[in-house]
Amino acid sequence: MSKHTVLFELGCEELPPKSLKTLRDALQAETVKGLNEAGLNFASVEAYAAPRRLALKIVDVDAAQADTQKRFDGPAVQAAYDAEGKPTKALEGFMRGQGITVEQLSTFQAGKVEKVCYLKDVKGQSLDTLLPQILQTALDNLPIAKRMRSAASRTEFVRPVKWVVLLKDDQVIEATIQDHKAGNV
Repeated sequence: MSKHTVLFELGCEELPPKSLKTLRDALQAETVKGLNEAGLNFASVEAYAAPRRLALKIVDVDAAQADTQKRFDGPAVQAAYDAEGKPTKALEGFMRGQGITVEQLSTFQAGKVEKVCYLKDVKGQSLDTLLPQILQTALDNLPIAKRMRSAASRTEFVRPVKWVVLLKDDQVIEATIQDHKAGNV
């Protein structure tokens, strides 16, 4: 799987000087938490703060989540098939709900009971899809005592936001964060 370096920068009006370190550290911690919850591996997350901006550099982050397999549990094998080995109404309802056929079913042991299940392959989401959500959540969770908003936006932040930069290597990730479209400047 390919790895990328991501740059995120949020430009705003003058941030409170006493809050810079707290905001920087909280943004880093919330972003790391979001990346871990999304299952995206990375080498490091470096956070920066200046009077008019907060920034992150995410090094060697995965291009996408790993593909996974999700198990959907059905009825017990004993209740799934009748005496002739044909599917019962319970199994037919399970298959209809999952949109599958008998050939796609598997079984597994749940304690002392053998159950029918369906193993669905789930393709991992791309970094371009996940990262804007992770960053917006991180910004929403920052420890801000009093939030402000500009007249042009309903989004609240410690100070009105002026611009957003979101780059994956040298390409802009299409995103809207804090009601601002991400760019490269």
